[in-house]
Amino acid sequence: MKNHLKRNWKIVLLHHTHLDIGYTHTQEEVLKIQFQHLETAMDLIDKHKHKPDHCRFRWNPEILWAIEEWVKQASPSEKERFVRLVQEGYIGLDGLYANVLTGLCRPEELMESFQIKTQMEHLTKTPIESAMITDIPGLNWGLVTALAENNIHYLSSGPNRSDRIGYFLKEWGDKPFYWRSPSNQEKVLVFIHGKGYSWFHSGMYAKKNLSRKLNPRRLSRYLKKLEEQNYPYDTIIIRYNIGADNGPPDPLLSNIVVSWNQKYPHMKLEISTTAKALADFSRKNSNLIPEFSGDLTPYWEDGAASTARETAIAREAGERLTQATILSAMMAQDDFQDRILTTWKKTYLFNEHTWGAHNSISSPDHPFVQSQWEWKKQKALNANKDAFHLLEDISHCKLIYPPSYIEKLNFFEKKIDCTEISVVNTHNWPITQVIKINTPYNCISDEQRNFLKTQRLSDGKLAFIATDIPGFGKKNYFLSNIETKDQREKGLISDQFTLKNEFIEVSIDEKWGTVKNISYKGEELIMKTDTKHFNGFIFAKSKWGTQLVRDSSKNVKIEIIDNGPIISSIKITSSAFRTNMISSIISIESISAKIYISNQINRPISRKKEGIYFEFPLSIKNGRVKYDTIFGSAVVDKDQLLGANRNFISATRWIDISNQNYGVSCALLDAPLFKSGILTHDPIRFGPPKLCGWLRKTEYNGIFYSYIMNNYWMTNYKADQPGNTLFRYVFNPHQKFNESVTTRFALEEGQPLLVFNNTQNISKNRFPLVISSKNIIITNVKFDKKFIFYTVRVFNASNSILNCKITVNTDSIAEIIGQNKQNRLTKDILQLEPLEIISLKMRGEIKLTEFNP
Repeated sequence: MKNHLKRNWKIVLLHHTHLDIGYTHTQEEVLKIQFQHLETAMDLIDKHKHKPDHCRFRWNPEILWAIEEWVKQASPSEKERFVRLVQEGYIGLDGLYANVLTGLCRPEELMESFQIKTQMEHLTKTPIESAMITDIPGLNWGLVTALAENNIHYLSSGPNRSDRIGYFLKEWGDKPFYWRSPSNQEKVLVFIHGKGYSWFHSGMYAKKNLSRKLNPRRLSRYLKKLEEQNYPYDTIIIRYNIGADNGPPDPLLSNIVVSWNQKYPHMKLEISTTAKALADFSRKNSNLIPEFSGDLTPYWEDGAASTARETAIAREAGERLTQATILSAMMAQDDFQDRILTTWKKTYLFNEHTWGAHNSISSPDHPFVQSQWEWKKQKALNANKDAFHLLEDISHCKLIYPPSYIEKLNFFEKKIDCTEISVVNTHNWPITQVIKINTPYNCISDEQRNFLKTQRLSDGKLAFIATDIPGFGKKNYFLSNIETKDQREKGLISDQFTLKNEFIEVSIDEKWGTVKNISYKGEELIMKTDTKHFNGFIFAKSKWGTQLVRDSSKNVKIEIIDNGPIISSIKITSSAFRTNMISSIISIESISAKIYISNQINRPISRKKEGIYFEFPLSIKNGRVKYDTIFGSAVVDKDQLLGANRNFISATRWIDISNQNYGVSCALLDAPLFKSGILTHDPIRFGPPKLCGWLRKTEYNGIFYSYIMNNYWMTNYKADQPGNTLFRYVFNPHQKFNESVTTRFALEEGQPLLVFNNTQNISKNRFPLVISSKNIIITNVKFDKKFIFYTVRVFNASNSILNCKITVNTDSIAEIIGQNKQNRLTKDILQLEPLEIISLKMRGEIKLTEFNP
């Protein structure tokens, strides 16, 4: 073959399986297949060790899920062999537990998943410094923070080459870069492989000649194109994955490389592991590699809207697990860490990108499809159940508030008959919230035996205000039926279907059953329009057009269900296109300007292509749209990198629309996806991004849409989702936007105060860390009983540099954990950059006090 290349090339092959947990086979079958792949790879490694180093067989298992399971059942000799091959650099372990949809993860879920990485490092006594993520186009910006905090320096991204990938591969394929975190203090080298991961696939059922696509003509054409594009490096890193998803090791690879390098010295092949390949590349080219900062908003999270109910259940499980971890530390316990990690794995496996079988849309009733979805669904349901049980087991009490998503959906909540309750705050700042408990008693008094204002709600619960529950602390309350002075007071409904307190006024449109007006500090917050309605239900018919049906005004019924001094609520029921029932409850409370919206919809079985939204038109002049990422935030367009998804965005917890003076934040409790600007059709599956309908830019026009349901995908995801599903939103009007206030608001709604049925079992000990700062958020705390120390994750949630004085007692210790962060602590001053995270190891009583130097 004639050499048409202008330079000498090194082609580095990362030989791996793409581990789909399902899709090609059932999840149980996949595990057996991956066990066999690992054992075959170890045999091939031993077989080819006599060859030159760059030709020796190496294997990248891609993720740790199957490796962890294999280790559990391996014999001592098998484990010893595996460890030796890892230590010798023939098996390259990468740090991700699974190929997860990062836009769906709770922040602590992503961080805690790296515990499996740490366990593997202890087993093999070998650091894991790289990660592979495969098939998935786009990544949540906070992944950089999570990787860097867990000492991972390199990320290999092998996306799908064509299916719903937008501009991701077009903009970033074979353009390695250092990706800066939201705080700008961490960076990771990212290589998004231009040929994705499947360039060498032969097909799901192919069995023979699986190496045939690794041929010199094909690679020579590819290298020639790179030269024409002025690719600035003489090394290219390529994913080598044969057969199909869950493909095997290639027994011919080492021999192919030996022969190839003898024939084609101008384009030599090398077999490598992810960490070695990217470390070598970084070492050689660090001065040429550019840096970028911004969100690479992912593309495949919309598939989760095909299972909206289970997605909401998994989100709630993640929030309760975070609270369980902190509660365990508050009570100086470490007995539950294994159970907590096991439950985190369930939420993570639910958010793993393989939702179901390859024929989930074409044959949705096939047993192969049904069994895979059942496995997936149970991850969400069991994680949720386990998270609530953990809260009870850690506290040795019954949890009586908050109710779970499943309980709210089924209108079933536990009744209590106790006379003492503890209200516990798992955040590091004081919180005041309205609590609703299912009790026959009508009076509540505080620890000083002062009777509190209460309100009996229409569903039989008793509401009261828990005031200033201290950070990482609790208050006790006492229930009784003692006769007290008549507490009846004027409710918060000022006239027919208008909710009003001293902060906010909300009125309902009687024709449409939507919100007509929101008045806040003299500003009207809702856009005046005849066609768009705040909390309006929108049904998008078919996949390719924009046939929007706004007909939720059918059979509208409005009723006042609560009108008291603490809570007032209006319920609206209606029906809509291909929807049996919509039930919305709009509520306000006496203590704040927050507006609570709870939308429950009941769907029939519907397999025609469709998308469903709730729309929220706002009148905020010159407003900008901001959303939170994991450990950060981004302004739509401005903070999104080229190639990021602009058709829909997955927020972590909140979205905010503000101008310089005022705005509205919204906590998205159940449905993370939103759209900003014009509501466009769902993009075409394959083809040039512009022709498919992928957007280069989003211009906010005053409306954002909560994207709640679809069945647009042609594979993997669900074809229908009948039954009841709940979507909750909390709107918080505010004056000038404050990032840390908004982050706290969303955390308080997602992780509310916990109420237990016993005052004795909850620890009375004062938590040893005291925070005097409105900007510091402790996102996680763990206690080590053996060494008597706490590990604390500290997050500067503000957009400003934060300086804190550390005050310690004589026997107290505070030190920073993690690489390259020790300079943040000088003498007794801790400095945090905006949106920066650090981990502290502490013993004894410690106080952090913010100050302006």
